[in-house]
Amino acid sequence: AAEPAEELDRMFFDRAELFVRSGAGGVGAVSMNGQRPVGGNGGAGGDVVLLCDGSLNTLGHLRGRASVRGDRGDDARGKESGRSAREAIVRVLPNCRVSE
Repeated sequence: AAEPAEELDRMFFDRAELFVRSGAGGVGAVSMNGQRPVGGNGGAGGDVVLLCDGSLNTLGHLRGRASVRGDRGDDARGKESGRSAREAIVRVLPNCRVSE
């Protein structure tokens, strides 16, 4: 039979280590309007957001997940700017300590 402490370790997962990176921005475009250059900007890359979720009581949903990365922004098309990427959301429990 497993020791009570070992059993608790399997039931609750309260430490997670993740590599987090925002998404890359999209590529801008250059177009000419007569003598002056015009063009669209690339869309912004997606942020990574930590969301405090009071319904959580462990970090078990992060087990086996090595990294979180925001999506890439869309490239510009001619004079039209690219769309910004959505943010990646990581749910954490209240009073969770995050360090760099």
